[in-house]
Amino acid sequence: MDTCFVCNTEYNIKQNARHRGICSKCYMKEYRQKHKNTDKEIKRCRIKSWKRIGVIEYGYTFEILYDYYINTNICEVCKNPIKHKRLDHNHNNGCFRFVLCCRCNNLDKWEKLIHTYPLVNRYILY
Repeated sequence: MDTCFVCNTEYNIKQNARHRGICSKCYMKEYRQKHKNTDKEIKRCRIKSWKRIGVIEYGYTFEILYDYYINTNICEVCKNPIKHKRLDHNHNNGCFRFVLCCRCNNLDKWEKLIHTYPLVNRYILY
């Protein structure tokens, strides 16, 4: 047994040999703090959350979708600047439709505009 120099608790040296003087709990906390704000980690977490909610690759990769998402700064429905982006997708088949602002996403405002904007129709088919 050894003592963690961060939290002063005892831990098994054999189980935590790669952590060099700190317990697993402190190691993971330190690791998360160090890696959570990197662009690579943010991208990985965003794509992982899209997969978890059911978005699928349909004629594009998640990397292409992520780049499109990051570079879209105006809501595709109301055309206002976006503070908090939302990725809209078809819940039946998982296909991406729009990058929306929170308001349009919550109100499903885009559904009412299908016949008004011809560009919207191409997304609905997916």
